[in-house]
Amino acid sequence: MINFSFLRTFLMAILPVILLLGMALPAQTDELGTDDTLVEITGFGETDWVSGTIRARGVVEEGVSGNTTNVAVNKLKTLRKAKIKAMRNAIEAMKSIRIDAGATIGNYMEGSEYIRKKMHGIMKKSRIVEKKELSQGGIEVEIELPIQGLLMETMVQYSGDIEISTSGEELYTGLIVDTTGLNVNPALSPRIINENGREIFSASYAERSIMLSEGLVGYSSNVSFAEVDSRVADDPLVVNALRRSGTQGTDIVISREDAAKILAKGSNLSWLKECRVIIIID
Repeated sequence: MINFSFLRTFLMAILPVILLLGMALPAQTDELGTDDTLVEITGFGETDWVSGTIRARGVVEEGVSGNTTNVAVNKLKTLRKAKIKAMRNAIEAMKSIRIDAGATIGNYMEGSEYIRKKMHGIMKKSRIVEKKELSQGGIEVEIELPIQGLLMETMVQYSGDIEISTSGEELYTGLIVDTTGLNVNPALSPRIINENGREIFSASYAERSIMLSEGLVGYSSNVSFAEVDSRVADDPLVVNALRRSGTQGTDIVISREDAAKILAKGSNLSWLKECRVIIIID
């Protein structure tokens, strides 16, 4: 038979210990003293390279006039107008996103009517993540859309022409490249090269479906965050970059020794095909 009196006494005795242990185990973000964010802000919106999202706001100061007896209809019209403004701002914000070392989305849009139409089509996939009603019936909305998917498919030239070994021992489960202090700029399709200019990783290595759904690389602001990211799993190789490269500073140069570790002869490099790469930018 259970002695409830004893059980109650026991629980009361250990409760302070449990609470003390809970206080001694703060969340990871508290231990690091910050959140993992890498946000580029323009006058039109922002790109969060850690979460892989583009955000923009649209504001309509006053409600759309019309049939005042149908307030709900007028609110929907105002909301639609605010979202259209947010979508226009998002398109302007996207123009500054770097595709690779040589071009931005804006460069592609300037030279191609097809790309411009494609951008408007992609924008229709955006969703409202925040809505605030203003005085006089106005509305402010924030929309969000992913970098992955249609945007990657439209902007990143994919060849997949580099054959890599998918047999043998998998020495690492991913790669973390620390570029702290090198002023590297994030991009949709960066390259990692060695001191001789040989490609160690690029879109040519990636499995297309994974690249489109997950992005070619992940970005983080801190090695401590990256090491526990499921993208690189349990045993990633961590290397320090030597310098940045390319007109826009998006490509990364690593040492020949580190490059040899990554492409170790006879090892299983499936993790490269699966885009299990994170770049640290401070």
